[in-house]
Amino acid sequence: LDIGFAILIAGLGVALFLLAGLSERRRELATIRAIGAAPSQMRSAVMAETVVIGIAGTAMGLLTGGLVGMALLSILAGIFDPPASVPAVPLLTLGAVLAAVAIGLGAAVAIASQAIGRIGVLAALRER
Repeated sequence: LDIGFAILIAGLGVALFLLAGLSERRRELATIRAIGAAPSQMRSAVMAETVVIGIAGTAMGLLTGGLVGMALLSILAGIFDPPASVPAVPLLTLGAVLAAVAIGLGAAVAIASQAIGRIGVLAALRER
């Protein structure tokens, strides 16, 4: 149950992060479109941003998780007999979380791509 919630939170969290960032930059995207950027160029920029966010977030999460795991292994070494020398890595669970993150990012890119095509340039530029 805990793993299922972690997977759900990971997938939805990355999607919401990307979509919130795009909604905040609606005026910027309208300006870019007004000066002549094609929707395909804007979609490519969103895709590149998504890849960077995904790679950076995954790397930081794996690094932080590994460091916490090693710290807990050294803290709890006195409790277990014999103490573990290396942490156990649940590869199946880790793969499921990474897949959920990738699916969440993919869904966010698909939603953002549709939204980019529907940006009303004049209306977005009038917003404050």
